[in-house]
Amino acid sequence: MNGAREKIFCNLLRKSKSKNAGKFWRKIFNFYCHFILGFEFSPQTQVGENLSIVHGARGSVVNPRTIIGNDCIIRNNIIIGNNGLGGQPYYWKQCEYRF
Repeated sequence: MNGAREKIFCNLLRKSKSKNAGKFWRKIFNFYCHFILGFEFSPQTQVGENLSIVHGARGSVVNPRTIIGNDCIIRNNIIIGNNGLGGQPYYWKQCEYRF
């Protein structure tokens, strides 16, 4: 992640995933994702290294049970989830998701 907003996203994600994180950091993270970056992303989502959120990924939705590998890029208006039948979406490393 290159921009200041994306660095804040990484720091908030790390704090919301820590064992000592209470509801406070999770609420701050959710607020930041929804209202500042404009997309839905849960701290429960497992993320590899070097995730890049391009242009704030406005309009994107990531399922909380998703596993995203290393070196992935998420762009605007992407929906990563399951087909409604359950299961867990998994994405390998070095992927780019775009509309």
